[in-house]
Amino acid sequence: MRLLLPLLLLAVCSGCGPGGGRTSDENRIAVGPVTPPPPQRPPAGPCVAPLPPGAEANCDFGAQERMRGVWVRGFEQSNFLPGETATPDMNYAQRDHFWLTFADGVAPDPALRADFDKVRGTAAAAIEFVGRRSRAPGASPIVIVDRIISMRVLGEVGS
Repeated sequence: MRLLLPLLLLAVCSGCGPGGGRTSDENRIAVGPVTPPPPQRPPAGPCVAPLPPGAEANCDFGAQERMRGVWVRGFEQSNFLPGETATPDMNYAQRDHFWLTFADGVAPDPALRADFDKVRGTAAAAIEFVGRRSRAPGASPIVIVDRIISMRVLGEVGS
């Protein structure tokens, strides 16, 4: 009997380990189709101005806040000067400012836009809005407008 027990254990375990019997993959039971995980959005990070439409989803912005200041728009520029109330002089870029962009579906009123387009050169407008500031250090500072509260054309910058 003593000899029979080790032989019996050896026979039972011969299918348990490497080199003998079934592998762990063969012991798995499939329960249904395997679907790949949904695609993940890249983590929010620094954004570079100018920000293309829709790209704000991948940027790190702070909470919405109410802001007021002057929007300066010209050739290849769209700057926001927070707290300003009048048309700035040409050295406005030396002061704190942000690149200003609008969220998808947000745009100035067409009549105001037409008045803005009539200004020769670089134009300025007083603007109040609800928006978000970029938070990522080292990035071009960006403000995104989520909702315009008020806006009026001030005139040409530097005049």
